[in-house]
Amino acid sequence: MWRILLIPALVVTWFGGTRAERTVGLADEISIPLPDNWLLATDTVNYPFQLVFGEDGAEILVFRSVISSADMIVDDTDLRVSVRQVEKDVIGSLPEGRLLTSTGVMETSRAGFALEFSSFDSTSGAVLRHRLVGYIYRHPDNYQLLFTIWGKSTEPLYTSVEPTIRQVQDGFLYKGAYTATVFPSGTGKSLWMLLLLAMVVVGLFVFYAPRRRRSNQPIPMPDNHFWLCTCGRRNHDSAASCLRCGRPHTQRSAV
Repeated sequence: MWRILLIPALVVTWFGGTRAERTVGLADEISIPLPDNWLLATDTVNYPFQLVFGEDGAEILVFRSVISSADMIVDDTDLRVSVRQVEKDVIGSLPEGRLLTSTGVMETSRAGFALEFSSFDSTSGAVLRHRLVGYIYRHPDNYQLLFTIWGKSTEPLYTSVEPTIRQVQDGFLYKGAYTATVFPSGTGKSLWMLLLLAMVVVGLFVFYAPRRRRSNQPIPMPDNHFWLCTCGRRNHDSAASCLRCGRPHTQRSAV
């Protein structure tokens, strides 16, 4: 299922046209498109970042991980082995997790992967669809950065939100320092476990740990038509219960 694709360098500029009217800068080092009906539900400074789709329960999360110089991914074969282990250990650990597609991204200055899979949410009883994209850059100080953009929604909604999830993922732009080649020169010992560990942490964070708001940094809301659940999910006023954890509207925290 592994396919190595050469992504044109102009893919980001395509989003500068009519399809992406807005972009948002995050952490002073990345930018992503912000399509219509998607809202930024976190601050713009601290990872992870969360985008939510109106009131319908879709979300995109953006994570950043560091791969040390001793543990760097050294070539495309090493990357392939790492991603296959992620498929086995992360997706395989989700309730009814099933891999749908696995695609490699290979460029000169960055490499990565795109995984599409499904799982079952035992809390809501819904089937979830996921699209997870990871981009790896090598920093001039000789370590690698892994940026993970994870989009997910309930299966009935996925068909309508998938184009905008792809728009955010394909339009991701890292503006920090990185080398011209993503893989280090020469040979070295490769430890894919760090990449796997990073992905496991992402999975645990998204699926099992309640999202906690930072008490000293209140999140600005774009309007007053949303309520904030105690689990951290922002819901539209029309939602009688939280779209993430199912708590009723009456248990919301103050926005």
